[in-house]
Amino acid sequence: TDQAVVLFPSADKAAAFYASMAQRWPACSNRGFTRTPNGAPPQQWAVGPISNANGVLSNVITEKDMMAQNCERAITVSGAVAVDVSTCTHANAAGTAANIAQQIAAKVKK
Repeated sequence: TDQAVVLFPSADKAAAFYASMAQRWPACSNRGFTRTPNGAPPQQWAVGPISNANGVLSNVITEKDMMAQNCERAITVSGAVAVDVSTCTHANAAGTAANIAQQIAAKVKK
């Protein structure tokens, strides 16, 4: 799991960041890509649909080759703070990053 929080100068700036991501992410949905980690064989990944629900932007990507990993990335905003979480598992990843992002955002003082 990777987690990051970013403090923006204002809640409006954080909301603008979220809106920008919500506009950009759909261009990547339902596509594939190849990732070549350092010294490892190329991995084929499939990007699933983008979800933008309840103030959380998320998507699941699935590795199609050797590792059969499922990963989710989720972004949400609370006040002037953006929360960005990525999770990976060999099980169903749907909701894993979104759940963690919502828990972090709930602890942000507005």
